[in-house]
Amino acid sequence: MGWRRRNPEGEAVERPCELLIKRKRTIHLDRNYVYQEVDFVLPRRRDEVDAIECKWDPGMFDGASLKLFRSQHPGGNNYLVTPSGDPPYNKRFGDLDVRICTPSLLRP
Repeated sequence: MGWRRRNPEGEAVERPCELLIKRKRTIHLDRNYVYQEVDFVLPRRRDEVDAIECKWDPGMFDGASLKLFRSQHPGGNNYLVTPSGDPPYNKRFGDLDVRICTPSLLRP
């Protein structure tokens, strides 16, 4: 395994999101062997999980990791958490519907 470069901007969004979610639910992480990841995975019910990606700049989100995740786990909601997600809105990335919001407006 190689070293991963720290990403302070990403951590600035991921940490508040993690703290808000932990108050309500158990969270999981998803990362495959080539470091494609979904930042947080929240089980809902059988065969449904919510996927949460955190980005400082929503323009940096390309959806590749989320698309790979959804190919294996198709059921559930997709979220992109960013400081500029107020008010919340929905956007399509290819065949994925994604809810874009701030950490405080995240309602999985």
